[in-house]
Amino acid sequence: DAALQESRNAEAVYGRSVVVLSVAALAAVLLAVLAGLWLTRSIRAPLAHAVDAADLIIAVSQTEADYYRALGCGAPVLTIRNGTDRPGRSRRPFEGGELPAGEYLVFVGSAYPPNVTGFTNFVLSESLYGLPPTKQLAVCGGAADGIFGSQQYLPHASSYGDRVHFFSRPSDPELHWIQERSKGTILPISSGGGSNLKTAEALCGGKWVIATPVALRSFEDFEKEKGVLVARTPKQFRDAMLDVLHGPQLELTKKQLEKRHTLYWDNLLERSGLIAAIKKAASPMTGKVKA
Repeated sequence: DAALQESRNAEAVYGRSVVVLSVAALAAVLLAVLAGLWLTRSIRAPLAHAVDAADLIIAVSQTEADYYRALGCGAPVLTIRNGTDRPGRSRRPFEGGELPAGEYLVFVGSAYPPNVTGFTNFVLSESLYGLPPTKQLAVCGGAADGIFGSQQYLPHASSYGDRVHFFSRPSDPELHWIQERSKGTILPISSGGGSNLKTAEALCGGKWVIATPVALRSFEDFEKEKGVLVARTPKQFRDAMLDVLHGPQLELTKKQLEKRHTLYWDNLLERSGLIAAIKKAASPMTGKVKA
């Protein structure tokens, strides 16, 4: 009776937002927490061992490099952000004619769930009804299926279909064709770590880039570059898209384009110091000094 009265008192204070867990449910929650702790420790232990035994550690961002140094590694830590391949040949996809040249934005993502949620949170949450009813977005890759089936898209599919075209399984030449004819690329990435390959690809394309701060992790030196728009909220992201779609084509100077092209793998690795670092780490005279 006392417990029942306490529950009623809680309901009176907090309205109907009362959740009562059974003993079994509480046990399940506790087990999940313990399992998470065990999994975290089971991953950290071999990672710490690998770091301790390493002669050279290569990180893709400064945050990652700082993490490895915090583990007390004695090996040198080299930071090399992700890059991209130089573009190859292009081929028009079957429905490529649906896209008006130079008037649409591209999103490329695998079926990895954060790619879908990033798009729904930053692109669809503000709705697409503010866009003209012509093909304004090309959604490419495995994320297309998840985006199309999402609660933010599917109920509006008949109207959004005038504005979005899906290419769920484009080949590399087809993807290159879509990208080179676009006005820019959107990078609505809201979670994940490391350094994003698609960011390097978008920057090297020489077109407008609309990105979240997470998408620019390890590419922070490009934040203030011409043609790069950083959006921290869904509204800012939608507004940036509208500005680009209704604005002029991006024109970059030779110097600005050359900076973007430093992200091609051949340029990136040439400047990285990786070969020298590997040779030094492989030298029998090199000894690790504990930090």
